[in-house]
Amino acid sequence: MGNNQSDQASQYKYEDFKIIKSLQTGAFGRILLVELKSTKEQFIMKRLQYISDDEKKIADEEIKMLKLAQSKYTVQLIAGFNFDVDICILQEFCSGGNLRELIENMKTWTVEDKIIKCQMIFFQVLMSLKHLHQLKIVHRDLKPENIFLDKDGNAKTGDFGLALKMASKSQVYAAGTQMTEASDIWALGVIVVEMITGVHPFKGLTLDSTIENIINGRFKALPDYVKGELKEMLISMISSDPVRRPTAAELLDSELMQHLKPFDGTIQQRNGIKKIQESNCDLITNNLEDVDDDFRKKIVKAGIIEGFNDIFENREHNLITRTYSLTIFQITSNSSDEVKHLIYSKKPYPGLVRLLEHTDILVASDAIASIFLLLETGSNT
Repeated sequence: MGNNQSDQASQYKYEDFKIIKSLQTGAFGRILLVELKSTKEQFIMKRLQYISDDEKKIADEEIKMLKLAQSKYTVQLIAGFNFDVDICILQEFCSGGNLRELIENMKTWTVEDKIIKCQMIFFQVLMSLKHLHQLKIVHRDLKPENIFLDKDGNAKTGDFGLALKMASKSQVYAAGTQMTEASDIWALGVIVVEMITGVHPFKGLTLDSTIENIINGRFKALPDYVKGELKEMLISMISSDPVRRPTAAELLDSELMQHLKPFDGTIQQRNGIKKIQESNCDLITNNLEDVDDDFRKKIVKAGIIEGFNDIFENREHNLITRTYSLTIFQITSNSSDEVKHLIYSKKPYPGLVRLLEHTDILVASDAIASIFLLLETGSNT
């Protein structure tokens, strides 16, 4: 076995798992959905033949790349171990399916809901690409089927191991034959447009006409509801000229992406993000007056609660003002049991409980009230 195998190799063996079903079989091996017998937790297992020197080199390189690519926004490598003549690569199972399935479901959504959801996924995939590109790794096969969703709906980029060593398998998500970082940006631009509109922007009557449209840079005009900075970003990303395409880092520096960015950076940057977040909290709070449950559902489905969870669980108490705690309380209060149950399902308790130790008694009081409302809902379900 090569030296690139996961550091957790000795933790598992093949007999520890029950095969749920086979997901895919191909020239490079089998992909299985498996369950760890001791915990019932599910994983994805790739079984790759590990006999010849070439096979060992390919498998070891994939494990090496998977380890390098690890981030919050990529599918996690769990372990690697031998079984018979194969090597088994154990990865995180994303129970939310893939982006292709979500795109189909989104065709019945309102435009507003589509925009909200696609912006969050746009940000998360950009974060994964920024990480990969900093390591000089090009995905080369970015497409909806290779972007997975965890149980909370967060996007995780996957299937970049073997794709590093071969030409793109997806003609309609490949911008030319030279696969570079700019190619990944082009593919993501196409994916985001498809999420919003439900249609590939270069789609022709046949596959050949679609490829011809891609080569010539002919894409359908974006609908009127795609406007402002989002429109500018997407048009630049799907430009036929790679030089005109912004990098992942440049896109993440945009005002639109900054609003979605987690709380990190220098003191000045952190204060800037905090100011923007507090302004957004005020905007949410002001719009909560005299609104029905539909607006509150949109807030929850947009990932706002997950954002508060991250803030409450990880940020220093002195940087959590009452603006945050009051906003989540007001989202929760005066909501129907259905909305409260949606919030309850996002597991906000660890963060809210941590706020009980806040030195500002009003922040702690908001947390207590929110916990009470959600526990009351949870006990009724």
